[in-house]
Amino acid sequence: MLTNILIAQSKKELKFLISKNLKNVKIVPLNLETLIFCKINKLEHIDLQKFLDNSIHKFIISQTEQIFKNASFSYSKYESLNTEFLHWFRFRVYSYLFVNLILKKILKNIKVKNIWVSGWNDMKNLYSKDNYFLSYYLKGSFKKVIPIQKIKSGRNSVESSLYYVDKKDQTAPIGKKTVILNNLDYNFKRLAFWFFKNNYQIIVFSFNKYNFFKKFFVKFLNIRIIQVFSKRRVFKKKIIFPKLYFKKKRIDNLIIQDKEKLSVLFNNIENKALAIKNFIDKSKIFLATSNIYRGIDGTILEICKQNNIPTLNIPHGTLSMSYNKFDSIYKKNISEAIIYKRADTIVSQSKISDKFFKQFKIKKNLLSSNNVVFTEVKKDTKCPYVLYAVTNKDFQNMQFYGVETFYEFYENLKNLENISLKYNLKIIVKPHPTEFNSIKDLMKLFPNLIFSKEDNAKLFKKIFATVTFSSSIIEDSLNSGIPVILFDKRSRYVHCESETKLNKFAWVYYVENNKNFIKCLKKIEMNKERYNFMKKKDYRHKQNIDKLLKNVLNEKQK
Repeated sequence: MLTNILIAQSKKELKFLISKNLKNVKIVPLNLETLIFCKINKLEHIDLQKFLDNSIHKFIISQTEQIFKNASFSYSKYESLNTEFLHWFRFRVYSYLFVNLILKKILKNIKVKNIWVSGWNDMKNLYSKDNYFLSYYLKGSFKKVIPIQKIKSGRNSVESSLYYVDKKDQTAPIGKKTVILNNLDYNFKRLAFWFFKNNYQIIVFSFNKYNFFKKFFVKFLNIRIIQVFSKRRVFKKKIIFPKLYFKKKRIDNLIIQDKEKLSVLFNNIENKALAIKNFIDKSKIFLATSNIYRGIDGTILEICKQNNIPTLNIPHGTLSMSYNKFDSIYKKNISEAIIYKRADTIVSQSKISDKFFKQFKIKKNLLSSNNVVFTEVKKDTKCPYVLYAVTNKDFQNMQFYGVETFYEFYENLKNLENISLKYNLKIIVKPHPTEFNSIKDLMKLFPNLIFSKEDNAKLFKKIFATVTFSSSIIEDSLNSGIPVILFDKRSRYVHCESETKLNKFAWVYYVENNKNFIKCLKKIEMNKERYNFMKKKDYRHKQNIDKLLKNVLNEKQK
């Protein structure tokens, strides 16, 4: 009997398809929430593990490089905005190639009657979870695709906007030493405390209203929020979109479902940058600091650089050396979003990132500071738990090779559940924040695992080891005296320099199977006192921040 395929990019869309009561169906889940929904409700679905292996990761990142090879992604005078432009297209091409490859493998192995899609087609903003583009993709790619409803552009309109700063905030305060922070996330609050203690006025630009707690915090630290407002504007600059080809077939018209909306959204980002430029041009600024380069955060650094204002780039996340050509592509793509190569000072916070910068030949403006913004927690040696935490991505912002897919993550949870039962091991699982809504369902599926959304500082006081694949939690753990196990059951990716010989003492181990994983945990548990002793004298982020900022600001005064 022929099978009907249902395919959806969200639980909401999948529920819509199921409500149509189609017969003899199999579901193709495309993210973690759709997979969990199938498992909880015992719905027949395609097990992607049976169709896909490591080759999909290598294929997608290398093919995307080829697709982009001769394309232009320059729409703005600001490179940070062009980087945003490039990354948006990369995410869409990744999604396109992923679903394209899945369906071709399914059609090769299963007799399929029809591929049913919702027909939903909408773009609310660049990265909204409510952006729907799957139906548009597939209808233009496969003959057997049938939309439940007619595919048409979403009803919501995206307004072309002009942005401006309120009259009372036209310039930075006169007579005060003023610095700009791009945000207060990723432990940038530590910098805010230092600036507050040293009598600096802190400025943060905001396009959204702050809630009560944030308002209290910023008022306490004398942070001035420069609210950027918008008003409707009809005029917009014409954007020339890149022409993209995959196997001689033009695919940019499938990637861009609505050129009009996309033009408005990217024009609006540039207009936000113009509002920030108008403020900075009129103000005396001592320093601009950012943990991100892609998008509006990066334009703050670029505008300040043009105005001869010192710029400080403290990249968010974990950067490490690469070990092969696929790894090199992945690390390059990650670094583009967080490193501004022309910043006056780029900070490397660890030996792991030192090796990245050396390999990618960034040294002229590099400053090795040791830990500045990674989590740093003092703990005792009686912690009984192991933490498992990785980076999860949704269908619309997938990464490959150095990040595990949603179905790989799910298989890892099944494996850890079995390990926990067999060895009476207490394992805390912290999903990525984008998956916190799935925790209740995950608890039902894996009752022996402990799911948590506590912040890392609290979790680190409970654990003696961190297990991951690739994540900034590696650096957070090491800076808190917690050893790390890189658990790679598919033998694909080594995030950083690590020890494979389990008889040796190390801070980072790499293992590929359950037997070595358990051996490694026992080795770490035996050395709890040694780890604690070695780290005890090395909690120094406050001193590192003090040294870094005095260094950077003194350069300004010379």
